[in-house]
Amino acid sequence: MSTKRLVVDFEKCAGCRLCMVDCSIEKSGRIQPSKARLFIVKHDKDALDIPIVCHQCEICTKVCPEEAIGLNDFGAKVVNPDLCTSCGLCEDSCPYGTIWVDYDINSAVKCDLCAGDPRCIQICPYNVLSLKSSNEIVLDKRIKESERIVKLIRNSIPYKHEAGDRI
Repeated sequence: MSTKRLVVDFEKCAGCRLCMVDCSIEKSGRIQPSKARLFIVKHDKDALDIPIVCHQCEICTKVCPEEAIGLNDFGAKVVNPDLCTSCGLCEDSCPYGTIWVDYDINSAVKCDLCAGDPRCIQICPYNVLSLKSSNEIVLDKRIKESERIVKLIRNSIPYKHEAGDRI
């Protein structure tokens, strides 16, 4: 099973927070964005809204002393609330702040990719989020890097051909 994760197109986010609202409804049964499994951080100085999502990395799984975090059938790291003791080691070690202990339910919580069909992707009117496998993410990076190199090469050529020019 390949790990999957949410991929963010940061330039598209308008900061509407519909993803947080819908996620909180899906995961907690009420509109409470603080219970969402992804977060939009507003940077007023730069007029930016930055989506922060779980990277589905291995950090939380490695630090959990109860082995309460594992891979599900949909390629996401998930918390088993029956094994979680709410110790907070996962919360302390997550570099993204996307796993946290919800003391209302006495368990760590994080994005579980909604059984492979994330609600946040469905609700976003700006197509900010997509779900990709590790292989797709690597391929996208290769394509993006090749496009960057092509642009550099084109910009370094002193003569540009016009349409209809013969070489």
